[in-house]
Amino acid sequence: MLCLDLYSDSDSDSDFDEDSRTHTGAAQDTRETNPYDPSPFHAHTRQLRYDLNASGDIVLRVQKILRYMKELHLNLPLFLEALSWNVPELSSDANVRYARTALMVSEELPGILRNWYRPPRTHGRGIRTNGAREAFKNIAVDILSDVIQDEMDMLKPIMRSPQTELSESTLLDIHWPEMISDVQCAAPTLWGLLRMTAYTSRQAKKNKAKNPDASVLMMISIACFSRSHHLCKLPKLFAIYFKSCGLAAKAFDTLSALGICMSHKWMYRGINTISRAAKDALLADIHTLPWFGVHDNLNIAFRVQEQRLSNQGHFDSGTAGTIIVIKDPSAAFPDNRALQAQIATGGANPITYHDVLELEAAASVRIRQRAVHHILRILLDTPEFDLDSYKYLDSELLKPPPPVSQLPTGRQHATCQYMLNTVHIEEASYEGNDRVFQEWWRQLKLDSREEQKKTGLERTIIWAGDQLTVSRIRGLQKFRCEDRNSFERLAHLVKQFGWFHAQIALEHSLHSQFYLSRAGCGLVQAFELLNRKGLHS
Repeated sequence: MLCLDLYSDSDSDSDFDEDSRTHTGAAQDTRETNPYDPSPFHAHTRQLRYDLNASGDIVLRVQKILRYMKELHLNLPLFLEALSWNVPELSSDANVRYARTALMVSEELPGILRNWYRPPRTHGRGIRTNGAREAFKNIAVDILSDVIQDEMDMLKPIMRSPQTELSESTLLDIHWPEMISDVQCAAPTLWGLLRMTAYTSRQAKKNKAKNPDASVLMMISIACFSRSHHLCKLPKLFAIYFKSCGLAAKAFDTLSALGICMSHKWMYRGINTISRAAKDALLADIHTLPWFGVHDNLNIAFRVQEQRLSNQGHFDSGTAGTIIVIKDPSAAFPDNRALQAQIATGGANPITYHDVLELEAAASVRIRQRAVHHILRILLDTPEFDLDSYKYLDSELLKPPPPVSQLPTGRQHATCQYMLNTVHIEEASYEGNDRVFQEWWRQLKLDSREEQKKTGLERTIIWAGDQLTVSRIRGLQKFRCEDRNSFERLAHLVKQFGWFHAQIALEHSLHSQFYLSRAGCGLVQAFELLNRKGLHS
């Protein structure tokens, strides 16, 4: 029976062919009786081991071989050297090839190498032979270097992200668990080596909270970034994140030198790149999708390291604006003419106090249901209640009330926010708000004569803000009610009170009225019983 060379050596030569079939009688029988045997060489070695164990004379045979080698003026190092592809005449010999392949694929080889690296202690003497430890260490370093070099090449597609290519989508496409999984698959040896370095076996048994995967991923990311400045997927992400956290320029340069993030200079270029791309997308979206705006004042602290008469720290006021685009396919643009007609109808038939009472009475039932459910959820979500083990978890009484006007949800219904450039204009005054709107129209490319005419006749722009912002917009519309055209009269703006400040004021009012004391039945007693922190002020 012809046995094929299932395991080729490094030179791709077959160490087992038809000329050596006489050696494989026992191996052939074993392989035919055991269909799960991985190799005929394994079967042959097992049969020989069985015969030696049965005869019990393996010691005599080994001694006889060594004596014969001595007679031939040959020792074990020279024999193994000649067997290991160092003698050209023996490399193609059928018997040598068979014996060599049998050794290379044998199940005994790992144990042989392990004993060569660390021989067992001499019985009764407590002395361990050095063996080939130094030689193994040297060759292990060479082998490990080759393996790590190959794995670092495999990591290039995963970590590659040219410095000039930066967009919001590329940053959002980075998912930490997926990165860990991809790096583990591409570089298993490097990952295992670094994980063993950062995490001991004792920690793996006892530590249930700490996970070294993030640390190992950062080590590999730093190594990749050190090899090539194009392998900077994670440094890009951290640079943008650190900027959003307000990291100082010196800290940026320090972290960049360590390979953790990009430099401070690159960060500004990256922010400008993302800003330009977002602005282009904004200008395209406002002409095809419904949108509304919102702005509010802000105070920025300008600090200096060394104060002088002409160089002192101070606060300055400005305005930040946001455009919110509604990408729901079912949403439609507000109709300007329908709005003007409804305003005229409402002016002729204004809402009365009686109408407000009727609306409140009609909504009181729904409001009470939601108030009861809200209080019930606070109690049920308390950790001590352990809702998951509650017997009546699926009761209808615990389900939320049905929605009155359910808004659609999902990725296709998500809104998109675009930040406008912050301007150094205060919006506390009427003049400031007038200048702010002129700046917004300029940034949105709606300041030309054609766009102003289209805005005044066709567009309806909803603008939200706090009580001060809405009050200033209302005042501007009153002051300009007799201007020449609808754009200058701000007739296209529909004011929308944001309710945020009203909610905060109402919460402060309720908190101060019903806080009472720990001895009473006020909010403070409920906070203590429910063990809720941060609610006392």
